[in-house]
Amino acid sequence: MASLSVRGLAKDIAGRSILAGIDLDVAPGEIMCLVGESGCGKSTLLRLIAGIERPAAGEIRLDGSLLAGPHVFVEPEQRGIGLMFQDYALFPHLTVGENLAFGLARLARSEARARVGETLEQLGIAHFAPRYPHMLSGGEQQRVALARALAPRPRVLLMDEPFSNLDGRLRDAVRFETLSILRRFDITTILVTHDPEEAVMAADRVTLMRAGRIMLTGRGRDLYARPGSPYAARFFGDCNEFAGVCRAGRVATPLGLVPAGAGVTEGEEVRVFVRPGSIGLSGAGAGIAGRVVEHWFRGEVEQFGIEVDGSAKLVVVRAPGPVDLAPGDHCRLAVDVARVIVFKACDNICDSRTEPWLTAAGA
Repeated sequence: MASLSVRGLAKDIAGRSILAGIDLDVAPGEIMCLVGESGCGKSTLLRLIAGIERPAAGEIRLDGSLLAGPHVFVEPEQRGIGLMFQDYALFPHLTVGENLAFGLARLARSEARARVGETLEQLGIAHFAPRYPHMLSGGEQQRVALARALAPRPRVLLMDEPFSNLDGRLRDAVRFETLSILRRFDITTILVTHDPEEAVMAADRVTLMRAGRIMLTGRGRDLYARPGSPYAARFFGDCNEFAGVCRAGRVATPLGLVPAGAGVTEGEEVRVFVRPGSIGLSGAGAGIAGRVVEHWFRGEVEQFGIEVDGSAKLVVVRAPGPVDLAPGDHCRLAVDVARVIVFKACDNICDSRTEPWLTAAGA
């Protein structure tokens, strides 16, 4: 296990800032996920850590040892860092065993052969050794690519969109298996993805990037429940949004009164965010009156579009099925106010570089 530290990292390409002032710490054995929209700089950060590209400024340290800085640059092969590419980059003319052995050239032949066999056995794919990449499915190729990245026993493993080439159900299965392997090897890992659901599911901690900067870092469940900005709230999940004004510490919304949260003053305009899963739905009883307009069956969860007085848009609700409601039915809605997120209205128009941390009501 190894710790990784990045301080003040910057990268420019053709005069355009790609990364600016990146600070990041990854603990030994931790799985960290970098997530963000395309072009946010997450893959560039991965390449800088790997040593494929040189930073314009800043430092990268592995267990305190300087890998890159103003006057230091350790070559990629000297860093003890493994990199698994998005397209796996397996050599088509080499067998699986030969693909793994290729990265072990510094070992004696007998030691390399033993390492290949040991790694394939640990991943449960020893029978793949004589096969060529074209003889394997996408999921099998992904496992081989992981084995090749782990064979040199890197101190840190970097993974760039490792599951994006796989179909949905296979992706879930391979992701679960891969994470189990990484935890068994107890290897420090940085994983890049653009999928927020994958990020919060896979990582010990998640770092959200935007426009070449880190917006926030934390546990996935915390970023979902208490995002630091309107952008982050929308990025990590669907939201029903309402404008309102703080009166006596509360905000009136089409779904009822909710707490304004700390730091919001009397008469201040706010934006209220309510996740679809934070709204209870029933056919009768207490709550806000509504009418079902749309219904989508999503397996274990059912999604509804509800017409509510005072809301120009349909309120989206997700509830565990089965729910005995159909379009045209009247219903009642009840919000879990402890899960409501409130931001000052001015934060909705803040630039990503100046968006402040704000409060979540009930947090």
